[in-house]
Amino acid sequence: GAMAETQSWSDWTCTCLCKNYIRLASFLVVALGAITLIVVLAFFFYMLKGPLSELGWSGFQELGEASAVKWLALCVAVFLIIAGAVGMKFAASRVKWHGGCFVVILLLAVIFQLAVVLTFMTKPGQSNAKASSFASLADRYGETDINGKPPWRCTNLSAVEPLTLGTAEKGWCSGRMKPECEKATYADAIVDQCSPVLGDDRSAEIFGRWCDRCSNQWWSDIESVMQRKDSLHQTLQQYRDKWGGDEGKVYCRCVGRLMDVVERHETGVMGCTYGFLAFQVALLMSTVWLLACCRQRNAPEAGEV
Repeated sequence: GAMAETQSWSDWTCTCLCKNYIRLASFLVVALGAITLIVVLAFFFYMLKGPLSELGWSGFQELGEASAVKWLALCVAVFLIIAGAVGMKFAASRVKWHGGCFVVILLLAVIFQLAVVLTFMTKPGQSNAKASSFASLADRYGETDINGKPPWRCTNLSAVEPLTLGTAEKGWCSGRMKPECEKATYADAIVDQCSPVLGDDRSAEIFGRWCDRCSNQWWSDIESVMQRKDSLHQTLQQYRDKWGGDEGKVYCRCVGRLMDVVERHETGVMGCTYGFLAFQVALLMSTVWLLACCRQRNAPEAGEV
């Protein structure tokens, strides 16, 4: 009677969840994992071979927490792909241990995504990150090639062109620089990566705010770290001179652009992350319900639900 009808409805719900919702959701999880993996690998390549490498930006990864985020994101991508594959297997087989593995692996992916969120929300600019990023750029600026020439030396770094024609820019934490460098690709990197976005007032505001903050407040933190470390190859006085010279100007402009990128994209990135986290939590809960509440099929194989 009523009990049989209720049981039939429960069986239909379990079958629908397995064959349709969980299978489709698992496919989406695999797809997102693959997209995440492609993005992370592209980021690795970009930091290694892109225009930022010209600036000695290996140390800058720490400022935006990019060094930690990229490895966490790589773990997320791997766990998502594995979880999705196991989920599709579970949808087809309805074997309990497949479902259990799916839940555990997807839960690990969610945990790593939460770690990415927490890391991304951490305000950049820790003292060690400031010191390593400035040393990275300053050391690159002072390098010489095999002929003893300094290909990264530039002139005219103090001159900036206004973002809007007919206006005057105040200070070198505004506008776009017009450097003349021995190495053309280095000059292009300074112009493209260390200036606000043309025609974007919000970018100009964020850029100027962080550049000013860097130039007025960051040296004391950098100096305190450099005094404690013996691994740096130059004396503190040499770095102090660099901070007051061209290297300090380029560095703080690059910091301004880095933080401009972080702030402008933070809302969109976090919104997408929260949305997908909610989807995965719902998927986890429905899978746990399926494992816990659905009765076994008639003459089930061992381990089936």
